Amino acid sequence: MAAHEANEAEPFEPADVHVIADLGTLRACLHPLRLAILECLQREALNVAQIGYRLGLRSTTLYYHVRELEKAGLIRLVRTAIESGIQTKYYRAAARFYRLAPTLLQPQDGPEQLDASVDLVTTTLDMTVGELQAALLEGTFTAHPEISLVQRWITRTTAERAQRFKQRLLELLTEFQALEDESGDIVLEFTPVLFPRARRSALSVLGQRRARRGRARGQRRPDDGAERSQASE
Repeated sequence: MAAHEANEAEPFEPADVHVIADLGTLRACLHPLRLAILECLQREALNVAQIGYRLGLRSTTLYYHVRELEKAGLIRLVRTAIESGIQTKYYRAAARFYRLAPTLLQPQDGPEQLDASVDLVTTTLDMTVGELQAALLEGTFTAHPEISLVQRWITRTTAERAQRFKQRLLELLTEFQALEDESGDIVLEFTPVLFPRARRSALSVLGQRRARRGRARGQRRPDDGAERSQASE
């Protein structure tokens, strides 16, 4: 049995937090479906069919993404069982919560790493937007006004005061993680975002990023064409 195929006599206990600190692991997270799979496996061990049921997808579309997440160390195979004569594998997230290392957001480490970090952050926020829209349409958001909150604030302050506020926010996040209760009847989502705004407008920064990525794709096209030409000879 491989090292990552945990023995049933040694139950796997996820870490509290897993810090994503390298580009390879970061790339493994970029697909929205993989983030959804991670969320499914943070609370309990599931097989691929069970993941598909929770996501409303056919399990055949999930096997590739599950393998990539396992290779990246983001999920682990924790149990195998023979069910109806078929070997079934159960996976669990490596941690209950995931966090992106600040070093991955440094532009001096290259545009490829920065673009991947930006894609992960925006994908995460897009998923939050989708869940918020679903909660509004379903009525669960307005059904619980005492716990629902959506705010966007902008303030000018000093770096020292901002750092102290971030520390208090991290303490609140630890408290939020401690709310986990399997018998609870409400699933809460909390996506804090705290960052110093760019000096230039967001439209200008995003426009430059799109232009840079467009040039990169254009530079790859001749090489791709040459490879296809050589392959056909």
